[in-house]
Amino acid sequence: MNNQLDILCSIWILACNDENPQITYQGIRSRLGLAKDFDVKALVYSRGELFRKQTPQSQLNKWQDEMRQGRHLPTWIREIQDANSRTEKINSLTPTDVFRSQFRAEANSSRSDIEIINWGLQHIDRLRKAELETKQERTRFFTSIIIPIFSTIVAIVAVISSFYVQYSNNQNQTFLKHYEVELKPKQNGYTNFMKAISQSYFSAQANNSEQMTQSLDNAESSFYIFEPFLSAYDRDRIWGQYQQFSGLCYSVVLSDSLRKDSKKSFDTFLWYKTFFRTNLYDALFVVQNQKIK
Repeated sequence: MNNQLDILCSIWILACNDENPQITYQGIRSRLGLAKDFDVKALVYSRGELFRKQTPQSQLNKWQDEMRQGRHLPTWIREIQDANSRTEKINSLTPTDVFRSQFRAEANSSRSDIEIINWGLQHIDRLRKAELETKQERTRFFTSIIIPIFSTIVAIVAVISSFYVQYSNNQNQTFLKHYEVELKPKQNGYTNFMKAISQSYFSAQANNSEQMTQSLDNAESSFYIFEPFLSAYDRDRIWGQYQQFSGLCYSVVLSDSLRKDSKKSFDTFLWYKTFFRTNLYDALFVVQNQKIK
């Protein structure tokens, strides 16, 4: 925008001070060295308080007659070397190809006074200041409203993120504490109990009473580890079955016939093993996990 206002100043000075009050848009583009795609007409049209956007046909006809006689030729037309081409270009001009200063309405208007030129330049300068103030206002809006709002949003996101991280850490700590205090003892007790049950029976079947007794003691010790985590019903039920299983082991180690014909005692062992595996697992892990959820 500032660059266009600079160009506007140049156009204004030329329109006020040129020998011929009628200025072509093509001539402005040529004299100011503007790019071919620069829309001079749009810039002039945007400032109707400074320029008359076109010229009356009668004034254009008079100027065309003068140009055909070689007088008042714009530089860009004078640069056309071929006479026929130059005449053709002059004849092709229309009222919309030409504009004038608002203060040079007549065909023979003289150059504008310095006061008028200064007024136009000051007017353009006011436009420049207004544009600058608009940009500054946008900047102030951004710095005084948008940035604080963005900072607040960032702060809120940071608080929420911190809360989530803290919550996740608390959840992890809770799980770890649950694992250390409850889950790990139950896992160890359950694993050792089931292992000791199998060792007790096979030691009895091998007639190794000492190893059988040691394995039963291990199973009982393991039971005491997870007993606090059992309900009263499960504690009495599993303890009762354990006592009966111990009786089976002592019967096997004391009976030659049971050891020789082990099918019946082995089936009974498998029943106890399945009972402990199913009921003890449910009592220790399934029910507790449902309570945690």
